[in-house]
Amino acid sequence: MTAAAGARSRNPLRVRCYRFARTCVHAVEGVGTTVLVFPLVSPARRRELVKRWSARLLRILNIEARVEGEVATGNVLLVANHISWLDIFVLNAHHPVRFVAKSEIARWPILSQMVRGAGT
Repeated sequence: MTAAAGARSRNPLRVRCYRFARTCVHAVEGVGTTVLVFPLVSPARRRELVKRWSARLLRILNIEARVEGEVATGNVLLVANHISWLDIFVLNAHHPVRFVAKSEIARWPILSQMVRGAGT
């Protein structure tokens, strides 16, 4: 049996519950990293950690991101039509970027520390 056939034969509810649990653990890890690790490391190391964390989240969610065309280098202003909360992680998994968020996020518990630590 191939891996793809094995995945199809699994109980879909069990797979979703497992993916949800992995996502929750991953989110807690992200909060811990931004609160405990980010103050101690360089900005370059922070960017690498954000990139790795975002790529891992996409793998957990079984999302494949593809890049088409050339990617600009240097100081670039990227204006994206923000369609989903996943946009943030897709962009960060490819190359960590800085985001501008609405001011209300600063008052959100837990998430505010995470986005501030990631450079938003």
